[in-house]
Amino acid sequence: MRVDTLIVGGGVMGASIALARARRTDPIEAPVLLLERRHFGAGSSGRSGAICRQFYSDRELIGMARDSLRDYAGFETRHGRPIGFTRSGVLTIGGPARPETAQLVARNAALMAECGAEIELVDARRMRALVPGIDVSAGAVGAWEPNSGFVAPQRTVDAFVAVAREAGATARSGGEVEELLLDGARVRGVRTSDGDFECERIVIAAGPWTRRLLQRAGIDVPLKVVRPE
Repeated sequence: MRVDTLIVGGGVMGASIALARARRTDPIEAPVLLLERRHFGAGSSGRSGAICRQFYSDRELIGMARDSLRDYAGFETRHGRPIGFTRSGVLTIGGPARPETAQLVARNAALMAECGAEIELVDARRMRALVPGIDVSAGAVGAWEPNSGFVAPQRTVDAFVAVAREAGATARSGGEVEELLLDGARVRGVRTSDGDFECERIVIAAGPWTRRLLQRAGIDVPLKVVRPE
């Protein structure tokens, strides 16, 4: 099978890339293929806390999070597929016991406001009003995002895959990508447990398995797997 764009990894990244690409191509002239070795969302996407927040220290990440929040918030309205988006608000706190965290909260809040994110820098009294029962020190500061919230992780991945298929992408699960097929220094496809797939371009969105897959092609990307809370 030959496709225009092949995406390896059926988490939320791979599924959203497949959707975005399928919207821009003709399914006959330039087909899009998404491959997942187990089931869609089987990796970290399906186990994610799925918090939609904008609290970052880089303009690029804030802008991406701002636009993503808008996309998640309106997903069900646009596509008729629920993803469990809940606008709970997100509060990030810096306490007086560690002054550097309070400084970070204030700095990020100012940057978020510059980037067009709806954000309010709040003191301890305001936090207690926002979150009844919260135990917060008098000198604490918080960044309150009233429009942020969370989604249902597995439902979101499944919805992205379904909408990508509606846009013309092919999504296949249950076959493992074993190696990249090279033509000199150029990737020409992949070898999977279900056979070979040729492609014009490839996107590796395999999360913690990305480095191992790329190493087989002589490419070493400094990715490190960590286990967050």
